[in-house]
Amino acid sequence: MPICKREGFDLNQKEGKNETFHDNDQVFCCYITKRIFRDYENYFRHVMVINSTVWQCEATGKENLTYEEAVKSERAARKKMEQFKQSLRAPVLLVVEHAQQSAVNTLNMIVAKFLRKRYFIGEEVQAKKNTTYTVLGVKLDKNMPEPLNGIYEDTDNLVYRLRPNKGDPSAEIELPFKQIRRSRMEFNLENLSMFIKSNVSRVDGLLRPKPEAYKQYVTNPGINFSTIFIGKMPRYSPAKIKKPNTKDAKKQSTLNKYIVADEATAAKSKAKAKSDAKSLAEEMERVKREKEAKLIELERQKAEKKAQLMERVENECNLLLQKTDDLERTDQKVLPRYRQIVTMLPEHLLGDAFMMREFMHTYTGLLSGIEVFRQNLSFYEMTRALTAREIAGPLSDILLVLLGTVFDLQKEEEEECAVTYLDRAAQTQEPYWSMAQAAKSHLYTKRHFSFKVNELPLDALTLSEVLRLHLLGSGAFVNEKAERWRVMYRNGYSSKEDPGLELRLEHSHILRILKNHSVYQLKFKDIMLLIRCLMSQILTYSGTINLIEERMEQTAKARQDLRALVVAENKRLAAVEINRKKLTQTHHLEVNGVEPEKREALVEKLKKSITELHAQSDQQHRKHELQMLKLHSQLFNFLVYLGMDRCYRKYYVLSPCLESLSSIRQTALTLVWSNQ
Repeated sequence: MPICKREGFDLNQKEGKNETFHDNDQVFCCYITKRIFRDYENYFRHVMVINSTVWQCEATGKENLTYEEAVKSERAARKKMEQFKQSLRAPVLLVVEHAQQSAVNTLNMIVAKFLRKRYFIGEEVQAKKNTTYTVLGVKLDKNMPEPLNGIYEDTDNLVYRLRPNKGDPSAEIELPFKQIRRSRMEFNLENLSMFIKSNVSRVDGLLRPKPEAYKQYVTNPGINFSTIFIGKMPRYSPAKIKKPNTKDAKKQSTLNKYIVADEATAAKSKAKAKSDAKSLAEEMERVKREKEAKLIELERQKAEKKAQLMERVENECNLLLQKTDDLERTDQKVLPRYRQIVTMLPEHLLGDAFMMREFMHTYTGLLSGIEVFRQNLSFYEMTRALTAREIAGPLSDILLVLLGTVFDLQKEEEEECAVTYLDRAAQTQEPYWSMAQAAKSHLYTKRHFSFKVNELPLDALTLSEVLRLHLLGSGAFVNEKAERWRVMYRNGYSSKEDPGLELRLEHSHILRILKNHSVYQLKFKDIMLLIRCLMSQILTYSGTINLIEERMEQTAKARQDLRALVVAENKRLAAVEINRKKLTQTHHLEVNGVEPEKREALVEKLKKSITELHAQSDQQHRKHELQMLKLHSQLFNFLVYLGMDRCYRKYYVLSPCLESLSSIRQTALTLVWSNQ
C-alpha cells in the first residue's frame, strides 16, 4: 500500500522499533498494525490516522478501502500471484517484452492466448487420468509441413515429448496438444493478470517488464524463446504511441503565394460574395424572428387557456370544500334507497368470516398451502365452508392451511431453540393444572405415535384427531431456556397466554365433541371459534411478529417520506411564486421611461419568461404527483374508511381484498339456486 510508506505516517518517532519493553510495562496495543505504545497520545494519533485515511491496495489497485481491508486484499493478491506457475513466468515476460503494448487489458489477452496454445519445455502438465508429466521436447507432426517463416501459429498439430514424474523416468511418451492440459489452480486469468500487473512497468508509453523481474526469470537462467519452444516468437503489431503536438512545428509552404491572379476580378468577386452573405444572413434572421414570434404566441395562448382552466378548477374546489350547512346547499339530491345484500352466511358469523378472509389475504406469504385457493379465498368458497358440511371441501382446506402454518412455525421455533415439554407435578389451580395436562398430551402423542404432534400426517380425514391433540397440547410447560427465548423473541409470550389453552378452558365442550365426532359435525359457531383460535396462535409467533413490525416500519417510512414530499412541494411552489414576482418587479423597473416600441418587446420577454417558469414548474409538479401516488399506494393498500353520513351509516372501500358488491350478490343468488 503506497500510502503506508509516505512520509509522516509513523507519528510516534520517539518510540523506535529497537526500544525495549519490560514484562510489567503498561502499553497500548493497536491490533490492526501490530504496534504497541507507551504514550496514549501517540497511540491515539496512530489509531486516528489508521481509521481516518482512505487506503489503496498496492497489488490490485482497489481504492476507498480501510486499512484492514487493504491488508487483506494485498495478502490475497500475493497469495494468488504465488500460485502462478513458475515455469510460465519466463514465457510471460518474453511475450510482454516482444509485444510492446500500451494497454494492460490488450496485453493480458495477448499473453493468455499465447499460453493457452503452447506448452513449454520443462513445464509440468497433466495427461492420462491426471498423471503428471514434464515436457522434454516439442516437434511438428510428421504429416504437417514446416512453416516458411519459422513461426508455428497452428499449435494444435504439435506433438510433445513427455516424461512421467512418478515411476520409470525412462518411459517417455509422445502426445498431441489436445490430450494435454494444465491445472486450473496453477494457471488462470486472475493469476496471470496479477503477475503481469506486479512485474510490468510503463516506459515511454509502452508496457515493459521490470528489470529486476526480467533478470530473475529470464536473464540469470539464460532463457530465450528457442530454449523453451520450437520456432520463432510470433510477431505482434506494436501499439501506436501518440506524440505530443508541437506548436512551433513548421509547415510546408504552399504554391499559392506564387500564383498571381487578376486583382480586379478578385475584388469584384469578393464584394459580390460579401453582399450575398449579408443578404442571406438578414433573410435567415427575419425567418428566425417570425418563427420565434409564432412559438411565443402559441405558448401564450396555451398559458392563457391553462390559467383559465386552473382558475375554474380552483373555484370549483373552493366551493366544494367550503363548509356549509346541508339545508343551505342547492345541489342536494335524495339519497338512493340501498339494496340489501342477501347471503347464505348467518349474520352472527358474517363479521368473523370477513375477518378470516382479510387475515388470509394479509398473510398470504406466511400461510402454508395457501396455493389451494387460486385467487385467495373467494366469497363462494367462504360461504360453502360455513354453510355446507363437506368432508373434503373449503372448510377442511381452511383448517389445513391454518393448522399447517402453526406446525411450520413451531418447527422453525424448534430449529432456533430446542423445546422440551415438562411433566410437572399437577396443581389444582387453573391454568397450571391444564398446562400440566397439556404436557402429558405431548408425551402421550410421542409414546403412542412415535411422532410429535406437529409431525403427524395432515389431510381431510386425520384433521379432526390432529386438531384435537394440538388443542390438548396447547399451553404446555416448556424448559426454562425455551421460556426465556419466547419472552425475548415473541414479545414476552408465555405458555399461559396460548389461545388454545384459553379455548380449552372457556369452551371445553368443543374438545368433548371432538373426542367422538369429527370437526365437520360441530356447530358453525364452534368451527369459527376454532378458526379464530388458530389465527390467534399464528399471530403469537416470531415470524408473524417480524412481518408486522416490518410493515409498520415501511408504513412509517412511507408516511415520513410523504410528509417530506409535501413540505418540499410547498417550498418549491413558494420559490416559483417568488421568482415570478421578481420577474414582474424587474419588468416594471425596465419599462419606466422606455419608448412604446421597446415596451412591447419587454412585455413579450416577460410573458416568455413567466411561461418558461410555469412550464418547468408543471413538469416538476407532475413528478411530484407520481411520487405522491406511489407513496399513497404503499400507505393505503387495505380497507379504507370513507366516512359517515347524517344517518350514522359508515362507508368502506372493500377492494382489493374483497370483490365488488355485485359479485357477492351474484354468489349469494348462485348458492340459493343450488340449494333449491
